[in-house]
Amino acid sequence: MVTALGIRRESKALGYAMSSVSAKELTKTANSNFGAALYGKAPGVRIGTTPGGATSAVNITIRGINTITGKSQPLIVVDGVPIRDGEVQNNNYWGDQRLRGNGLLDINPEDIENISILKGASAAALYGSEAVNGVVLITTKSGKGSKGFSVDLSTSYSVDNVAYLPRYQNVRGAGAPLNVSNGGQDEAGFIYYDTDGDGTKETRGILGYSINFGPKFDGQPTMSWDGKIRPYNAQENNYAALFQQGQNSSTTVAMTNSTDNSNIRLSLTHQGNQGVSLGAENTRNIANLNSTFKLGKNYSTDVVINYINQSTTNRPYSIDRLMNNFTGMMGRFDNGEWYLDKYKTSKGYRYVTGTNQSLTPDENIIYNGMRGDITDYIWRVKEYNEVELSNRVIANMTHNWQIFESLKLRGRIATDLTSRKTTSKQSSEIPQIFGYSGGFSLENYLNTIAYGDVMLIYTKKVTPDVEINAIAGYTGTKETSTTVSRGTSGGLSTENLFDISASVNTPTGGNYRLMLVKDAYIGTLNASYKSFLFLEGTIRRDRTSTMNPNNNSFVYPSVNSSFIFTEAFKLPSYFSYGKVRASWGIVGNYPDPYLANVAYSQSTLGVQEVGGLPVLYTTIPVDFGNESIRPEEKHEIELGLETKFFVNRLGFEISYYNAQIRDQILP
Repeated sequence: MVTALGIRRESKALGYAMSSVSAKELTKTANSNFGAALYGKAPGVRIGTTPGGATSAVNITIRGINTITGKSQPLIVVDGVPIRDGEVQNNNYWGDQRLRGNGLLDINPEDIENISILKGASAAALYGSEAVNGVVLITTKSGKGSKGFSVDLSTSYSVDNVAYLPRYQNVRGAGAPLNVSNGGQDEAGFIYYDTDGDGTKETRGILGYSINFGPKFDGQPTMSWDGKIRPYNAQENNYAALFQQGQNSSTTVAMTNSTDNSNIRLSLTHQGNQGVSLGAENTRNIANLNSTFKLGKNYSTDVVINYINQSTTNRPYSIDRLMNNFTGMMGRFDNGEWYLDKYKTSKGYRYVTGTNQSLTPDENIIYNGMRGDITDYIWRVKEYNEVELSNRVIANMTHNWQIFESLKLRGRIATDLTSRKTTSKQSSEIPQIFGYSGGFSLENYLNTIAYGDVMLIYTKKVTPDVEINAIAGYTGTKETSTTVSRGTSGGLSTENLFDISASVNTPTGGNYRLMLVKDAYIGTLNASYKSFLFLEGTIRRDRTSTMNPNNNSFVYPSVNSSFIFTEAFKLPSYFSYGKVRASWGIVGNYPDPYLANVAYSQSTLGVQEVGGLPVLYTTIPVDFGNESIRPEEKHEIELGLETKFFVNRLGFEISYYNAQIRDQILP
């Protein structure tokens, strides 16, 4: 099995809990979302996804929540290299209503050989201050194990449907009895409109209440909120029209060539995804190269390159207000299809209610029952268009030098580079004679991760029964990120002219930059006796730039052991395998960048006198750093039992662990 730092070990030698998921398990359901494909595949691992399909973020939780304010996602490692992933933050309804993805979604399930999940502190201790939430190790497919040249073609197609819609009674429509609320309804619960202007209210309708204790459905003609007279019947599955059937397709061509001196696998994948949210689409073109070259008797080089070109149109909007607010809850005499016809006027402007200004007053919505949050949701989904174009390269080169039979040197350099451009267009909502509206913005994002490590690996059989392995090494990472944005302010000077130059007021701008540097010295020592008793100890000394330079170094130790009692003792033949294990370890979670800084904000009062210079002043921000902050630490002990019976046909595994988070970082 692949363990920390890409080290392969036998499963029986592990003294901690670890799950492995094969490629077959990930691809047999043709899931376009890599994280969602992990559902139910590993005990103790919870997968949470937002309802958006291929582009929606994946939240992986291993053994519960370990932090309050810091990173909650496990560390993602691809072919031994930590990659950009990102936290799942889709609860900012008033700041950003679109459901954003994270870096984990760029991984193509078709290129994965297997996944190892390090759950406990001892399993993940070699990753130190990044591993409080566990580690997900991804190994991509290579040409190893095959001979000659071969071509594999795979294609898949799947559909996504909304699994659950709100379920209500279908006996009564919106409204309330007179003794509860008097809204002018008659005893049956109906109100009446004068639709022909003769002074007589002859057309019945219902109240615009959010509770459904109104008149019983009778199938008789009744005015609905969009001005159409329909049979008064319950509109079952009335939310369904707010969504569409998602469609996902994927085609992969993989070419493999294996010789005595090289193994090469090149795969090309095209994915097309249509989300369940109206207008949501995503296209990916992925190229993956995994190669090994033997350059000498004792020297080899591995080169792995993963390139993802992606276009995402209209990420799904949050549906919070549709289900979590009275003004977004449909009555039973209401239907999403009606909103699709009325969310904008015949001239293309946003819907208008009552007697408000409009170029088409006859189209104003004047009858009871419309849900403003739903109409607003449809307007945003249809008329707020956002396109993301991104390119990402994840690459690494690993050199292996077998110095002596028992001594090996491994060096690796890697990068994870992401470039993304986002264009947002908001259609003009009102005629320009009534005011300015609409908007346009651009955003450029660049994130780079440079990674390197060097490991000296020693393996020695001391006696016929005793073998020892030792590893000493160094690893370092530098991450930089910049975001620059520009947008219109005050609306568009010309209707639907999507350009920064169309800004009514001075365009707004924003920028953000981040730099993070971390490194570590690591060491492991393990020993085995007759291949049934194993003992391992690890240590890692971390440094990170997110804390005070005088207090930024911490040590993370671990120890684990396993005993294969079926190989040590003679047991009945039906007892195929039995192992007991125990481990203890410490892992951490360093503060987010700049959280420890005690910094001031600078502003200007401008020039205060003729011929003078601008007057500058500083203020203390609301968020005030803590220069003495320490990383969170997870101290964990774990005990386990693994058994298999009847020639491995039946298995049983149980784990007990006790974890404590110390020095919890609080807001």
